[in-house]
Amino acid sequence: MKNYLIILFIACVGFANAQTKKYFSLGSKHEGICFGNSEYYNGIRFSLFDFDKTKYVNGLNFSFGAVTEKMNGCQLGFAMSTTEVKLNGISIGMFLAGTKNANGILVAGGYCFANKVNGIAASLFFGCDTINGFSFSMLNLDNDSNSARVVNGCAISVSKQNVHKFCGILVSLTQTESKKHYGLSIAGFNKTEELHGLQIGLWNVALNNPKIFRRLPFINFHL
Repeated sequence: MKNYLIILFIACVGFANAQTKKYFSLGSKHEGICFGNSEYYNGIRFSLFDFDKTKYVNGLNFSFGAVTEKMNGCQLGFAMSTTEVKLNGISIGMFLAGTKNANGILVAGGYCFANKVNGIAASLFFGCDTINGFSFSMLNLDNDSNSARVVNGCAISVSKQNVHKFCGILVSLTQTESKKHYGLSIAGFNKTEELHGLQIGLWNVALNNPKIFRRLPFINFHL
C-alpha cells in the first residue's frame, strides 16, 4: 500500500508539471495542498520544477528546482532554492540557495548568495553584500574590491574574509581584511585601515595605530 501511495504522489506531481502553469489543488484554488506550478499558493506546494516565475508561496514549498519571487515559510529545493525578491523563513538547496533579501535562514550545500541576510546563512561557497546575524562558509566568493560588504554579527570562514565594515566577530583560518573594524577579528593574518577593537593572529596590522604599534604579532588593539 505504501509503495502505491508513493507512486501516486509522484504521478500527481509529474502530471501537474507536464505543462507550465498547470496544477491541481486539494482545497480551494489557492489554498490547501498543491501539485504543480501554481502562481500563488497558501499551504503546501509540491512541484518538480518551477518553470514559470512563482509570485509567492505562504507555507511550505517543495521542489526539485524551486524558484519563487516571494517566500513566506519554508522552501526546500533538491537542486536549488532561490527567491528573487524576499525570503521570510527558511530556504534550503542541496546545490544552490539565494535571494535578494533574506529574513531567516539560508542554507546551501554548494553556493549561497544574497544581497542582505538578516539571520543565518551557511554554505560551502558564499557571497553576500550585507550580513546581519551569523554566516559560515568554507570559501567566500566576494570581490576583494567590493567595498559595500558589511558584517553586523559573526562571520566565520576558512578562506579570506574581505569586508568594508564589520561590527562584531570576524573569523578566518587564513586572513581577514577590513576598512573599518569594530569588535574582534581572529585569523592567521589580520589587517584593517581603522581598528576599534581587538585583533588576534600570527600577524596583525592596524593602520590607524601609532606607527610603532601598527604591525604586531599575536595581538593588536585600538580603543
